[in-house]
Amino acid sequence: MTALNFAITDDGIFLATDSLVTHEDQALMFTSKVLTLPHLDGLICWTGSIVLFHRWALTVLREASSGSICFLDVDTPEDLKSIWAGMSDDERGSGTGTIYQFGYDRDWDRFVGFAYRSSNGFKSEPLAHNIYTKPPLAGQFPIIGFPDDFVETCRHQRIEQDKLPADKRVHIGGHVIAYMVQRNKREG
Repeated sequence: MTALNFAITDDGIFLATDSLVTHEDQALMFTSKVLTLPHLDGLICWTGSIVLFHRWALTVLREASSGSICFLDVDTPEDLKSIWAGMSDDERGSGTGTIYQFGYDRDWDRFVGFAYRSSNGFKSEPLAHNIYTKPPLAGQFPIIGFPDDFVETCRHQRIEQDKLPADKRVHIGGHVIAYMVQRNKREG
């Protein structure tokens, strides 16, 4: 699983995630969990199945040569369902997979986010402007400054998760990598 902390605001998308990949509660490798898409003014990230993310990333890089994250959202649910249906149980890993897509919508001059969860048939779930933490933090910690507070949140999440039995926790580790998408200037 993954520590994934992000904010969707009027000023941008701010995201921080760890880099640890596990298999059957054991460290497997370290990787980037975010695909940057400057040609779509966006980012894609994941939790759960790494195979789902890799196949989706290749699909997006191969087929989405222009447009926006909002344009990509139109076909994402059906494409993800098709990829998921073609995966073996072993490729599904934890049995779940979630893809998150974030970006700047030039037509509406706003930042947007969408979640697509295998547990929900990969239906497009628009995300409100807010701060999101995954896994949720039990303690209180203000998330105000980027990237410092997002990185510190990942550290707090790891401390909380490390107290749980291995089969019940979200494994967090490796580097914390931060990303942001902002406009150069506000239009209008």
